[in-house]
Amino acid sequence: MRRRFGSVRIAALFAIAVLVGGCTPPADPPAAEVRLSVSFLDVEQGNCILIIAPSGTAALVDAGTGQDGDAASDTDAVEFIRALASATVGFRLEYVVATHYDADHIGKLDDVLQAAPSLVADDYQLYTRLGGWVKTATPCEAYGYIESISADHRAAIAPSDVIDLGGGVTLTCYAAGGSYWDGTGSQTVALAPTDENGRSIALILAYRDVKMWFGGDLGEAVEEALAPHLPDVDVYAVDHHGSNGSSAPNFLQALKPEYAICQSGQTNGHGHPNEEAVSRILSVVTTDGVSHPQFIQQNHAKPGDVRSDDSLASAIADPDGSGPLPGTITVTTDGFDMVVAWPESVGP
Repeated sequence: MRRRFGSVRIAALFAIAVLVGGCTPPADPPAAEVRLSVSFLDVEQGNCILIIAPSGTAALVDAGTGQDGDAASDTDAVEFIRALASATVGFRLEYVVATHYDADHIGKLDDVLQAAPSLVADDYQLYTRLGGWVKTATPCEAYGYIESISADHRAAIAPSDVIDLGGGVTLTCYAAGGSYWDGTGSQTVALAPTDENGRSIALILAYRDVKMWFGGDLGEAVEEALAPHLPDVDVYAVDHHGSNGSSAPNFLQALKPEYAICQSGQTNGHGHPNEEAVSRILSVVTTDGVSHPQFIQQNHAKPGDVRSDDSLASAIADPDGSGPLPGTITVTTDGFDMVVAWPESVGP
């Protein structure tokens, strides 16, 4: 059963929360400790998403930027994870997924995995796709670090593989390395030999009635191939930071997200999020047949870049632009009702 959506906006000091009502939950609402939480860390131009299942088992999808020229992250991933670990009963960072090998997704992975005291479980697993870096002849330093990790902690993930976080929470792989799952088997999309983005790992997080999409820097070729085989989701972590080469129309119509969350940085030189891509997302009709997605942009676009239009965003999470306050976006859910929260933007 798909959830029926309504919304109530709740304002607090530098915070906004949106409560979304859905299918009738059990008579006794689940306690706070059995909620799934997903945090989108403000790492400027990069991706970093922390998932904590009700059991306390956690998965990290990407680890933020280490790319030359990018602004410093407003959120330090190690400090953020350590703070949540200390506040979460049974916290255990068991799984790490590197969606692909671009530095803005894996640049801080070594910081997380080498943190002292350790953040990861003794038997943690790092998931990557089959095959190595394809974009350039000289891989980024972070890719070399991944290659050095012991085989005991590394695993290749392929379409249809499932990571079980326990308590009914799963991460299912829908695409990896240019292959995708069509419901019966794995199919391959013809990609350019140097298309690192198109080889991204794409996952759907599921907990009861709630689903969320994480696709790294996936582009329209794989998105379009996947479209007929996708369920609708509640949250779309916008592919490739809102690039115009992603968020293909048929793909969006399949997902029908109520929320689109875009991680991009204010100093990026790529025009992210692209005005045309955002307009495509906002044009989607969601499951209720009436509403359109809310587009939550983590940071302002680069000032003066005509490829972007901040006015299209439903909200911009970072409260102080280039200042030090982070624009962390969080989603919490008991699998029926969902709360999406972000700091309130107060500057231009």
